[in-house]
Amino acid sequence: MSSRESNKLGVALVTGASSGIGKAIAVRLAQLGCKTYGAARHPEKMTASAEAGGHPVVVDVSDAVSIQDCVSAILLESGGVDVLVNVAGTALYGSVE
Repeated sequence: MSSRESNKLGVALVTGASSGIGKAIAVRLAQLGCKTYGAARHPEKMTASAEAGGHPVVVDVSDAVSIQDCVSAILLESGGVDVLVNVAGTALYGSVE
């Protein structure tokens, strides 16, 4: 039986989980019993999520290989993702013409 089948709340992936609303969402989902992967570039900033039962994972949403590695690891461990909360911030810099 996979994690998804044994957990009524399913599996969640929250990007931007090291601070702000992403952190708050990851912590709350973990507290509620959802198998929660909190993804960010700085896993050392995700102790609150880990203490709530979450699973910190390293990902840089600006790097396609990093994203693929993260998702592949979650698929291997949990069989899939039921909920995606994409909070990670990105920015594009340059002039607007």
